[in-house]
Amino acid sequence: MRQSDLQERVQVLEDELALMGSMIDTQARKFEAALAELENRLKGQTKPHAQEKMK
Repeated sequence: MRQSDLQERVQVLEDELALMGSMIDTQARKFEAALAELENRLKGQTKPHAQEKMK
């Protein structure tokens, strides 16, 4: 392979890696938001007045 071909291939791979990293970041933010929502729901269910209603 020529040097220019290798450089082009490296650039393509770097671009693909950057895109994958961005996608992972997006999914991580979605996961963190969903986790925070679940934690808030759980906190809401474990409040003292909520426990009283369940008895």
